[in-house]
Amino acid sequence: MARLLVIFSFVWPFINANYFFPKAEFEINFLPVFLAVALAPEIFAADGVALALLAGGLSIAAIWGSSDAVMRVAIGAVPCIFLFNFHSYCINHEEELIPGSLAYRVLQIFVGFSVIQWVDFYVHAVIPGWFTDALTVLVPRYLGHPYDELGLRGVQGWASEPSGAAVICLCFGVVAAYQDPKRRLRILLLLVLLVLVNKSVYGMALVAILSLIYLTSLQRKRYSVIGFVLLAAGVAFYASSSARLGEVMETMVLYGADPGFNIDLARINQIAFPLAAFPKIYEPFTVFGVEMQPMGLLPLLVGYGSIFGLALYLRLIFKSSLKNVQSFPVALMMLFVLSFIVPPDLTPAIVAFAYVATPNTGLSHKTAWYEKLMKKAQHAYATTNA
Repeated sequence: MARLLVIFSFVWPFINANYFFPKAEFEINFLPVFLAVALAPEIFAADGVALALLAGGLSIAAIWGSSDAVMRVAIGAVPCIFLFNFHSYCINHEEELIPGSLAYRVLQIFVGFSVIQWVDFYVHAVIPGWFTDALTVLVPRYLGHPYDELGLRGVQGWASEPSGAAVICLCFGVVAAYQDPKRRLRILLLLVLLVLVNKSVYGMALVAILSLIYLTSLQRKRYSVIGFVLLAAGVAFYASSSARLGEVMETMVLYGADPGFNIDLARINQIAFPLAAFPKIYEPFTVFGVEMQPMGLLPLLVGYGSIFGLALYLRLIFKSSLKNVQSFPVALMMLFVLSFIVPPDLTPAIVAFAYVATPNTGLSHKTAWYEKLMKKAQHAYATTNA
């Protein structure tokens, strides 16, 4: 049951808190993982050093942090500790945390649904109203219409916003490519298609980086050169035709690169200021009416947990030492995403980093846990009837 909860949180990471707690103003992406922790506490407690550092960080946050600092540290750190331990547990038992080709299938479905959304928004209504109403209840900040009248921002799938959709699809693709490297080209094509309808600048940048990494790994260099040319042409075309990127550049011209005045760069405050406060405890402030809470695992742990938080971050990230991984550049990219780009409780990002930061186990979708269970049941049935 704990694994099923993790799988659900991986596939559907955004849950509207209002569905459970009326008038709540937060997302509860972490809830399925916390339920999994309650069902499998022995896995959570497997890393005693991480638990000791977590206790120290929570104590620091409780004594000197803001009123919700302890809750934020717990929400960010507990899923990371548990999912990293769970992934190691699955490796030791020759199982997959995310079964078989699930990540690849979910990526296909998400991209397909995003294309349908784009058609529904800009061509002809094809999505039933009741389905849109259901997503509005279940997914935070879900909109059944374009984010703006000019269509600058794209579709969001079942994520809470277009940028979140781009990031979780990247995570789906990374896990799927780790499980079956032969699918890399198909995964890249799906991600490119998502970028076209999603219009996320984050998505464009991350997909371009992932494409560059995969192209450099090709054994036939002429294919790499051809790929580089196509990638450069695609990025140039996107940069010249993207209305969303044009909007970002316009705000840069009008307001400069100061995140205190440019709302599109305000997220930099959520990264830089918690890190700059070290070793003191970060005190959040408000910009454009939004409280600048730490963004990413590293700013959160360092900002509210001080020295204990930094030690916990190093323990979690470098526990595997990143040796003999399938692709070191992909591991670094996912480390950057988890550390600075996404909320630290976002299950797809944690799982994706857990996969790429450990050596390739050699497990394929044919040895997934549920198929092994089916084989055992078939063997037991055959033995009984023998």
